[in-house]
Amino acid sequence: MRSRVPDMPVALTMLWVWIGIVALSVACWWLLKWWKRRHPPPAPESVLPYSQRLRKRLNEHRLDKRTGHHGDTASRHGK
Repeated sequence: MRSRVPDMPVALTMLWVWIGIVALSVACWWLLKWWKRRHPPPAPESVLPYSQRLRKRLNEHRLDKRTGHHGDTASRHGK
């Protein structure tokens, strides 16, 4: 079996197809990178440390006691 070199017009057509595929891939990669830079993901919501969350909850409870709005204590405590 003898290996053959493809005809010049066929080889040039195959070359241009591959160049087109590579150029399209690079353009899509660049476009995606550009779009991501212009539309960054939203920043994650900051979570307070446990001590600060506890302090906030206790202060809210104290304010409820002062104003007389006790609400349903059974639902607050999960009973």
